[in-house]
Amino acid sequence: LNLGLRWDYEGPLTDRYNVLTNFDPNVQTTASGVRLLGGAIFPGTNGIPRGLYDSNFRKFGPRTGFAWQVMPKTSLRGGFGLFYAPFTYNAPTTGFSITTNMVTSLDSVKPYDTLSNPYPNGISLPTNDKLGALTALGTTMGAAVRNQSGGYSEQWNISVQRELPGSWLVELGYIGNHGVKVQATRSYAYLTAAQRARGSELLNLVPNPYYGLITTGTLSTATVQQRYLITQYPQFASVSGTDSWANSNYHGATVRVEKRFSHGYSMLVAYTWSKLIDDNTGVAPATGGGSDGIQDWDNLRWARAVSTSNLPHRLVLNPSWLLPEVGSGPRIWRKFVNGWQVNTILTFQSGNPISVTASAPTGGGSWPNVIGDPNQVDNQSISRWFNTSAFTTISPWTMGNAPRNLPRTRTDSLFNWDFSTIKYIPVRERAKLEFRAEFFNFTNSVTFGAPGGTVGSSTFGIISSQANTPRVIQLGLKLKF
Repeated sequence: LNLGLRWDYEGPLTDRYNVLTNFDPNVQTTASGVRLLGGAIFPGTNGIPRGLYDSNFRKFGPRTGFAWQVMPKTSLRGGFGLFYAPFTYNAPTTGFSITTNMVTSLDSVKPYDTLSNPYPNGISLPTNDKLGALTALGTTMGAAVRNQSGGYSEQWNISVQRELPGSWLVELGYIGNHGVKVQATRSYAYLTAAQRARGSELLNLVPNPYYGLITTGTLSTATVQQRYLITQYPQFASVSGTDSWANSNYHGATVRVEKRFSHGYSMLVAYTWSKLIDDNTGVAPATGGGSDGIQDWDNLRWARAVSTSNLPHRLVLNPSWLLPEVGSGPRIWRKFVNGWQVNTILTFQSGNPISVTASAPTGGGSWPNVIGDPNQVDNQSISRWFNTSAFTTISPWTMGNAPRNLPRTRTDSLFNWDFSTIKYIPVRERAKLEFRAEFFNFTNSVTFGAPGGTVGSSTFGIISSQANTPRVIQLGLKLKF
């Protein structure tokens, strides 16, 4: 029985010149008689610590594990632990960078700004931290929230092992993982469900309270559509950044059969049957045909679905065989046929979930409505991978009922065979040659990529890419002495 407690501390990222930006959703300021809620704050100024995130000294992770020999050749093992993930530093620098555009032509024909004087109005300079919460008004605010706690996972497992005659071992197990407060990108400016219910009324033009204060973008005109004034933090075109908000649940059953090396060969067979559900995979990009897009930030429960990384079935076979020595025949023959070892890895794996999206109508979401079974397709092929008739676009100011990732519609499954052979050639007592021939994707099998997932596009439901690489052959010669 093992019991333990681990304490983690990760100091926050700092910059030598404090070129970092945080977003504070609660900071208040007034400019030109207009009260503004939310804005940029800058580490290292106004008493704010220089770190991008607040320090967290409360990361205590208990650990426990046990191993019990139930019978002479049967053991039971298990454990639990809490593990903290390191921060992902996508360091935002809103306010510290700016682009000066060169106007090359006004009519796409006659030159306007020339290379001899590309910026006649001067070079735009970043405001740095001088404007405080007024930084980036009317434009995109990209910044991290200071009070992120950082994600952690609760992991547990239990397995039973049985030793069989002939150096064989069988193991049955269960593993689980609960991800909590995983770092992921978040949007802070959106319409709530109650606001969307007002529908086309939000398209009415109303006086713009930010006119004169904001000189660029949608809010630079005297009148503006009402929808732009009622989002959270309307003084910005958009507000996004990293925050600790995503969660996940993984459960898996495992079977492992192992033949320990004896009589010239070994074998390992591992199978996992699992399910991973989450509302976002975090800061890592989505894989396969899945998506981490969020349709309604006012209802994150809606985003909970099978993960883009969910692979229900995975089977791996890994045999290795040291070919027996041949003791008779000509010496040159024995030199050629003896000393060979053959290894192979066979992998069978489910495809990734597929996500279907649609062009968002005015005030609406980017997910379509599901009106049929996506898997009900005759003669599945790369030109019609799923039932495209099962989806329809949505009306303005509404959200589609499709899940973030379809639960049973997947990309092409994987079959891969890697093969290698090794020949050991004695040269002298203390020197030998090793010849190695390796074949990756030995059968040159194709695993198709993800089909087009946008309703109404010319590639919807059509596969036009390959997910794996063609066969690769690698030869090597090594001298050991």
